[in-house]
Amino acid sequence: MKFTLLIGLAAAVQLENAGIWDSISGAVDASAYTKETPKEYTEKEVKKIDYAAIERAKILAEQKEAKKAEKADAAKKDLEDMNIELFTFAKTLKPSNMRKALQIKEKLENDGFPPQHFRVSVVSLFQKGFKHEAVKNYKFVKESMEDLLVAEKNLNRNIDSSA
Repeated sequence: MKFTLLIGLAAAVQLENAGIWDSISGAVDASAYTKETPKEYTEKEVKKIDYAAIERAKILAEQKEAKKAEKADAAKKDLEDMNIELFTFAKTLKPSNMRKALQIKEKLENDGFPPQHFRVSVVSLFQKGFKHEAVKNYKFVKESMEDLLVAEKNLNRNIDSSA
């Protein structure tokens, strides 16, 4: 009973002068206090590691690499075939070889592996084909080789032309 009476008296009495604490509490800005007060603490949810998903991602990456390697090998073979067709065209001047080489070049470009060069070099191949050195110095041969050189340059400038 004494305890409840004491609590009741303490509540009824109002302190008029709390002393030093009044001056401090008046100087504190309440808004600054609420900004710096940490929010209620909640523990972050820890995500579980899905090892099966990681393993699936690794398998998919390996499959992509294998497909990429297969494409690169196929592109390398196609590039070799294209060069063979260009060389055959330079030796025989058959349009069918040129068409095949152009088809292979287009396929390579569509697959994302464009060839670094696509040129015909007929004149140098023909000049090396003479059995006797004196033959390539004949006037008719020189004129014919100059005409062939002009035709080669025109072809290499506009290699995709169908004319």
